[in-house]
Amino acid sequence: MVVNEDEVGRLPLRIIVPLTEWQSSFAALSWFVFVPATAENRLAKNSAADTFHIKSMSLDRFRGKLGALTDEQTDEIASAIANGVGAP
Repeated sequence: MVVNEDEVGRLPLRIIVPLTEWQSSFAALSWFVFVPATAENRLAKNSAADTFHIKSMSLDRFRGKLGALTDEQTDEIASAIANGVGAP
């Protein structure tokens, strides 16, 4: 999932939070955010946003937009990132 604003940064990079297959053990870990598969996000299976593995990625590696998360899911992921870095 791309989490940065397009206007931020000068380099052709995006900040991403990777998604991985959901496992029930993730529910107890604050840095994983459950993302159910829906028609809107076009995920093949229930997934987890792993906010502890944030990285930047070149735009050259993107092939296109697969789908979109809800505003609530985006807010939950942003909160998990903030919590992980100790932001108020």
